[in-house]
Amino acid sequence: MWLGFGKDVALPTGLVRVVKDEPARRDLQPLRVFIPKILVSEEGWKTMRVHPVSTLDVWTGRLQVRSSSGWTKNKVKNWKSEAEIFLLGHRKVEKSDVDQFLQLSGRQALFADKLAKDQKVRPKVGWKEKSSRNPLVYHLEVLKEAADSGSALAFRVGGGNFPGVRLHGGAMVQVIWRASCSFELVCG
Repeated sequence: MWLGFGKDVALPTGLVRVVKDEPARRDLQPLRVFIPKILVSEEGWKTMRVHPVSTLDVWTGRLQVRSSSGWTKNKVKNWKSEAEIFLLGHRKVEKSDVDQFLQLSGRQALFADKLAKDQKVRPKVGWKEKSSRNPLVYHLEVLKEAADSGSALAFRVGGGNFPGVRLHGGAMVQVIWRASCSFELVCG
Protein backbone atom coordinates (compact mmCIF):
# COMPACT_ATOMS: atom_id res chain seq x y z
CA MET A 1 0.00 0.00 0.00
CA TRP A 2 1.36 3.43 -0.99
CA LEU A 3 1.47 6.01 1.78
CA GLY A 4 1.62 9.32 -0.13
CA PHE A 5 4.07 11.03 2.16
CA GLY A 6 3.59 14.75 1.95
CA LYS A 7 -0.07 14.55 1.06
CA ASP A 8 -1.59 12.99 4.15
CA VAL A 9 1.03 14.11 6.67
CA ALA A 10 0.50 17.39 8.47
CA LEU A 11 3.59 19.59 8.19
CA PRO A 12 4.85 21.36 11.31
CA THR A 13 4.03 25.03 11.64
CA GLY A 14 5.66 27.89 13.50
CA LEU A 15 9.24 26.92 12.63
CA VAL A 16 9.85 30.01 10.52
CA ARG A 17 9.45 33.39 12.15
CA VAL A 18 9.71 36.85 10.73
CA VAL A 19 12.72 38.69 12.14
CA LYS A 20 11.56 41.94 13.67
CA ASP A 21 14.98 43.49 14.36
CA GLU A 22 16.87 42.65 11.18
CA PRO A 23 20.54 43.73 11.31
CA ALA A 24 21.47 46.62 9.04
CA ARG A 25 22.83 45.57 5.65
CA ARG A 26 26.47 46.39 5.06
CA ASP A 27 27.83 47.75 1.80
CA LEU A 28 31.11 45.82 1.52
CA GLN A 29 34.04 46.02 -0.92
CA PRO A 30 36.48 43.12 -1.44
CA LEU A 31 40.18 43.99 -1.54
CA ARG A 32 43.16 41.88 -2.58
CA VAL A 33 46.10 41.88 -0.17
CA PHE A 34 49.67 40.89 -1.09
CA ILE A 35 52.51 40.21 1.37
CA PRO A 36 55.84 39.70 -0.47
CA LYS A 37 58.25 37.44 1.41
CA ILE A 38 61.29 39.45 0.29
CA LEU A 39 60.16 42.41 2.44
CA VAL A 40 59.51 40.45 5.64
CA SER A 41 61.93 38.97 8.19
CA GLU A 42 62.06 35.17 8.39
CA GLU A 43 60.29 35.21 11.77
CA GLY A 44 57.67 37.66 10.50
CA TRP A 45 57.06 35.49 7.42
CA LYS A 46 56.44 32.40 9.57
CA THR A 47 53.94 34.35 11.70
CA MET A 48 52.17 35.80 8.66
CA ARG A 49 51.87 32.40 6.98
CA VAL A 50 50.23 30.89 10.05
CA HIS A 51 48.19 33.95 11.19
CA PRO A 52 47.68 36.35 8.26
CA VAL A 53 44.41 37.69 9.66
CA SER A 54 45.85 38.75 13.03
CA THR A 55 48.81 40.37 11.23
CA LEU A 56 46.40 42.34 9.07
CA ASP A 57 44.33 43.36 12.07
CA VAL A 58 47.42 45.05 13.51
CA TRP A 59 48.10 46.67 10.11
CA THR A 60 44.57 48.08 9.75
CA GLY A 61 44.40 49.44 13.29
CA ARG A 62 41.00 50.91 14.06
CA LEU A 63 39.54 50.19 10.60
CA GLN A 64 37.05 47.34 10.72
CA VAL A 65 37.32 44.31 8.51
CA ARG A 66 34.20 42.24 7.92
CA SER A 67 35.82 39.07 6.60
CA SER A 68 39.09 37.63 5.40
CA SER A 69 39.52 34.61 3.16
CA GLY A 70 41.47 32.76 0.51
CA TRP A 71 44.97 33.06 1.98
CA THR A 72 47.49 31.21 -0.18
CA LYS A 73 51.25 31.13 -0.57
CA ASN A 74 52.21 31.77 -4.20
CA LYS A 75 55.46 31.37 -6.11
CA VAL A 76 55.87 33.09 -9.49
CA LYS A 77 58.93 33.54 -11.71
CA ASN A 78 59.65 37.13 -12.71
CA TRP A 79 61.10 38.31 -16.02
CA LYS A 80 64.62 37.38 -14.79
CA SER A 81 63.41 33.84 -13.96
CA GLU A 82 63.84 34.57 -10.24
CA ALA A 83 61.22 33.19 -7.87
CA GLU A 84 58.92 35.71 -6.18
CA ILE A 85 57.09 34.33 -3.14
CA PHE A 86 54.12 36.12 -1.61
CA LEU A 87 50.94 35.58 0.36
CA LEU A 88 47.69 36.53 -1.33
CA GLY A 89 44.36 36.92 0.41
CA HIS A 90 41.10 38.81 0.25
CA ARG A 91 39.42 41.08 2.77
CA LYS A 92 35.98 42.61 2.78
CA VAL A 93 35.75 46.10 4.20
CA GLU A 94 33.08 48.78 4.45
CA LYS A 95 32.89 50.75 1.19
CA SER A 96 33.24 53.95 3.21
CA ASP A 97 36.66 52.71 4.48
CA VAL A 98 38.13 51.55 1.12
CA ASP A 99 40.16 54.73 0.47
CA GLN A 100 41.66 54.57 3.97
CA PHE A 101 42.65 50.93 3.43
CA LEU A 102 44.25 51.74 0.08
CA GLN A 103 46.25 54.57 1.72
CA LEU A 104 47.82 51.95 4.02
CA SER A 105 49.06 49.97 1.02
CA GLY A 106 52.80 49.39 1.15
CA ARG A 107 53.18 50.04 4.88
CA GLN A 108 54.67 47.13 6.83
CA ALA A 109 55.13 45.21 3.55
CA LEU A 110 51.38 44.71 3.04
CA PHE A 111 49.84 45.86 -0.22
CA ALA A 112 46.10 46.31 -0.81
CA ASP A 113 44.26 46.83 -4.07
CA LYS A 114 40.71 46.69 -5.42
CA LEU A 115 39.74 43.70 -7.51
CA ALA A 116 39.98 44.34 -11.26
CA LYS A 117 36.21 43.95 -11.68
CA ASP A 118 35.65 46.77 -9.17
CA GLN A 119 37.88 49.28 -10.98
CA LYS A 120 36.33 51.36 -13.73
CA VAL A 121 39.78 52.53 -14.79
CA ARG A 122 43.10 50.97 -13.77
CA PRO A 123 44.94 53.42 -11.54
CA LYS A 124 48.12 54.96 -12.91
CA VAL A 125 51.21 53.72 -11.15
CA GLY A 126 54.77 55.01 -11.40
CA TRP A 127 56.90 51.86 -11.21
CA LYS A 128 60.38 52.59 -9.89
CA GLU A 129 63.55 50.99 -11.23
CA LYS A 130 64.99 48.56 -8.67
CA SER A 131 68.46 48.13 -10.19
CA SER A 132 70.70 46.15 -7.88
CA ARG A 133 69.48 47.79 -4.66
CA ASN A 134 68.64 45.74 -1.61
CA PRO A 135 64.86 45.03 -1.71
CA LEU A 136 64.29 46.53 1.76
CA VAL A 137 66.17 49.73 0.89
CA TYR A 138 64.33 49.90 -2.43
CA HIS A 139 60.97 49.48 -0.67
CA LEU A 140 61.77 52.18 1.91
CA GLU A 141 62.84 54.66 -0.79
CA VAL A 142 59.64 54.11 -2.78
CA LEU A 143 57.57 54.26 0.43
CA LYS A 144 59.16 57.62 1.35
CA GLU A 145 58.44 58.98 -2.12
CA ALA A 146 54.80 57.88 -1.79
CA ALA A 147 54.47 59.44 1.66
CA ASP A 148 55.99 62.73 0.42
CA SER A 149 53.43 62.88 -2.40
CA GLY A 150 50.50 61.77 -0.23
CA SER A 151 50.12 58.54 -2.20
CA ALA A 152 50.08 54.85 -1.43
CA LEU A 153 52.04 52.01 -2.98
CA ALA A 154 50.87 49.45 -5.51
CA PHE A 155 52.26 45.94 -5.95
CA ARG A 156 52.73 43.82 -9.05
CA VAL A 157 53.86 40.26 -9.47
CA GLY A 158 56.62 39.24 -11.86
CA GLY A 159 57.75 42.69 -12.95
CA GLY A 160 60.97 42.96 -11.00
CA ASN A 161 60.09 46.55 -10.03
CA PHE A 162 57.33 45.49 -7.68
CA PRO A 163 56.31 48.48 -5.59
CA GLY A 164 55.16 51.55 -7.43
CA VAL A 165 53.63 54.85 -6.38
CA ARG A 166 49.94 55.31 -7.17
CA LEU A 167 49.67 58.56 -9.09
CA HIS A 168 47.04 61.24 -8.54
CA GLY A 169 44.67 62.55 -11.20
CA GLY A 170 46.49 63.81 -14.30
CA ALA A 171 50.00 62.83 -13.21
CA MET A 172 52.17 61.42 -15.96
CA VAL A 173 53.63 57.92 -15.86
CA GLN A 174 57.34 57.47 -16.47
CA VAL A 175 57.90 54.46 -18.70
CA ILE A 176 61.01 52.33 -18.23
CA TRP A 177 62.06 50.15 -21.14
CA ARG A 178 64.54 47.33 -20.87
CA ALA A 179 66.35 46.01 -23.89
CA SER A 180 68.80 43.21 -23.94
CA CYS A 181 70.51 42.01 -27.04
CA SER A 182 73.80 40.77 -28.26
CA PHE A 183 75.54 41.64 -31.46
CA GLU A 184 77.78 39.29 -33.28
CA LEU A 185 80.19 40.75 -35.76
CA VAL A 186 81.15 38.38 -38.51
CA CYS A 187 84.17 39.36 -40.56
CA GLY A 188 85.43 37.37 -43.40
